[in-house]
Amino acid sequence: INEELQSTNEELTTSKEEMQSLNEELQTVNAELQSKISDFVQTNDDMKNLLNSTEIATLFLDKDLNIRRFTDQVTKLFKLRKTDIGRPFTDLASDLQYPQIDNHARQVLDSLVSIETAITTDDGRWYNVRIMPYRTLDDRIDGLVITFTDITHAKMAETQVAISETRYRLLFESAKDGILILNADTGKIVDVNPFLIALLGYSKEQFMEKSIWQIGFLKDIVANKDKFLELQQKEIVRYENLPLETADGRKINVEFVNNVYLVAHEKVIQCFIREVI
Repeated sequence: INEELQSTNEELTTSKEEMQSLNEELQTVNAELQSKISDFVQTNDDMKNLLNSTEIATLFLDKDLNIRRFTDQVTKLFKLRKTDIGRPFTDLASDLQYPQIDNHARQVLDSLVSIETAITTDDGRWYNVRIMPYRTLDDRIDGLVITFTDITHAKMAETQVAISETRYRLLFESAKDGILILNADTGKIVDVNPFLIALLGYSKEQFMEKSIWQIGFLKDIVANKDKFLELQQKEIVRYENLPLETADGRKINVEFVNNVYLVAHEKVIQCFIREVI
């Protein structure tokens, strides 16, 4: 009996040691797990802070296009609240003039190819919208990421440029002086207005993409490449009473003035030719 009791006691001691060892292992695993959870929370917080610190509104949807989460900037665009998480996004996107957003979102989910477009809101702001598949760390597709980048200022600048170009073109086409536009580096004619074509009687094709000194009826203005250097190097050059010959053989005297200026970081030469009567 004593031997049995002693054996049972030894077994209990062994079991106790095993339990203690297992408990220590569990504590170690738990500590590692807590550390990983802490790292994950910190990483998640860092990512949220990073996304919220940019001007790009970012929206995360699940595969059913329900709202999963969003950055602070999205609330300014859509006036969303945290209670909207779980709701279909397309029900809340009525402020956007983007009726295709639902179809585009489903298309990205099917094809896994991002779609990017520019849209406007009811209050007249412009956004660059990009719809992308959302990939998890193990490369699973787990919904969509939609970013909205405000491009209102860029669109306004683009509109102003278009308006300026239209105004310039109208002035260029309707001017009562002859106008030539030259590439300041090569001396090639890149544009000629209708008035000069009518004044000299030559076709537009006879002007375009030729160096100014290659055009015989302009030889008295720029006879050779060396003469072109004067136009190229001086901001303003003026010649008076220069003779030109029209296509029908008439001789006319003209005043010639050129200006050098920058267009999109490239130098051009604008030449005004006015008949002296």
